[in-house]
Amino acid sequence: MRKALVSVMVAAAAGITVAGSAGATGSGHWICGPRGSVQIPSSIEGEVPIFVTGMHVRKAAPSPPRSFYRVSYGNSPSCAVDPMTGTAYFIPAAGEIRTVDSLSTKHALWAKLSSKLAARLRKLVQGVKPYAAPKKLRMVFVKDQTAARPSSYLRLYTIGTPTRSAPSVKSWTGITLWGASTPWTDGKNVLSVSSRGSYLKRDGQLVRIPASIAARIRRAKSIPR
Repeated sequence: MRKALVSVMVAAAAGITVAGSAGATGSGHWICGPRGSVQIPSSIEGEVPIFVTGMHVRKAAPSPPRSFYRVSYGNSPSCAVDPMTGTAYFIPAAGEIRTVDSLSTKHALWAKLSSKLAARLRKLVQGVKPYAAPKKLRMVFVKDQTAARPSSYLRLYTIGTPTRSAPSVKSWTGITLWGASTPWTDGKNVLSVSSRGSYLKRDGQLVRIPASIAARIRRAKSIPR
């Protein structure tokens, strides 16, 4: 079965147009900040994965919250958010694209770009101010519990030591983050804490976290600094 792939490629500097997102016109793909966007000619063959399956990208660990840009799937100079399919994002400091798996799950998928391609993308967006890293979450659920101080759960993307396995863990408790349309808070992220012990899964990455933090998460308590 043919798998849909939609992608973009960095254009040479002479072929790029920067415009305010409200008034820009034309076709092709776009990379957007809150007050401007960069058009990428649709005639250029794509290199950057936007809407793909995990089999077609070099997977990456999720970046901690940082400034970012939205990336359009098509002719949208505002890179409008699509609540059905999810939105793609470029995180310059990490050299990563956060998209969604194009299979039915539509879960967050982090893709690592080559250093050369990441550098070209950074140059592309030099004239466009990025979106700021998120600092707030509207709501967090730990299984069926509403978490206290939801914004503290953004720390789940900055704590922990990567590990290959979680010995003796037989089940996991899901964590759902809800906030603005960002790579970490758009509801497409998949996080869970081990039912016992001190492990956290975040968008495919497994990390060991302090036992006291794991216990607080299971009780839907706030996450201390």
